[in-house]
Amino acid sequence: MNRGNILAVSGLVLAGMVMAPRLTRGAPIIPRQMAGVFRAGAFAQDITPEHFPIVVNGNFKPKFVEKALDPLHARCLVLDDGRGPIAMAVVDSCVLDREVMDEAKRLASGMTGIPAGRIFISATHTHSAPAAVSILGTDHDPRYRAWLPGKIAEGIRNAMGRREPVQVGWAVEKLPEVVQSRRWIARPDRIKRDPFGEFTTRATMHPGRRNPDWEEPSGPMNPDVNVLAVRRLDGRTAPELTAVTTMPARAEKLWIGGTAEGEAGFEGRCDEVAVYASALTAEDVAAHYRAACGSVSGGGAGR
Repeated sequence: MNRGNILAVSGLVLAGMVMAPRLTRGAPIIPRQMAGVFRAGAFAQDITPEHFPIVVNGNFKPKFVEKALDPLHARCLVLDDGRGPIAMAVVDSCVLDREVMDEAKRLASGMTGIPAGRIFISATHTHSAPAAVSILGTDHDPRYRAWLPGKIAEGIRNAMGRREPVQVGWAVEKLPEVVQSRRWIARPDRIKRDPFGEFTTRATMHPGRRNPDWEEPSGPMNPDVNVLAVRRLDGRTAPELTAVTTMPARAEKLWIGGTAEGEAGFEGRCDEVAVYASALTAEDVAAHYRAACGSVSGGGAGR
């Protein structure tokens, strides 16, 4: 497999699966006789905080939680074609800054020998993880920020130690009906007031369905969804070699509509409720999602 193809996987989704023939472009699973010794290892490192209460990131005002409802992870993958490994880590965090990532890379490099320039770290952008970085109206938690880089490095070290011969493949699928812009531009006569009282706000996230104040998305979107698959040489999926970038459940109650504090999750009302006599299949759920994603993702704001 061409290493450049691996590095091009920006939206990382890892799963043990065979590439479907309708994929727009990609590389097939590499046969054993052609691949030589290609090894991979994965590890889901627990990064759930060890102290509470702790401030959660991604809100306009500080929000503290008393416990974790779901574990948080740094999902780490090491790929090694025999010429030098690379490592990827996808971290359950709202945002990570250069200082945190560079420290994690420095520590991981010391533990594994992988050069820092061959270690790639991203965040899931969950709004239900501790504040490792100060952003919006929330300051970071100093203890968690200092502790996190070492845990990410530990996960990469564990993935490195779990390497075994594998088959690997990648593909890219275009899903323009799902990947849409949530930033919309206001009409010239509907400019909004900014937090300082000035009328400067030309763009917003999630303008609301059919809101006449917002006229168009702020720009085109890249519809590509990138998939990287790893499996054992005999074709069996190895659970420990599989990682999927996901957002954990909220560390607090989920609400629809506004709250007494003036905050809101999903604006508006639930205008459609359905009760089913039996469980929905995966195809049923996908069909409902595709039907609704235009308005949920912001694409329905002008419809």
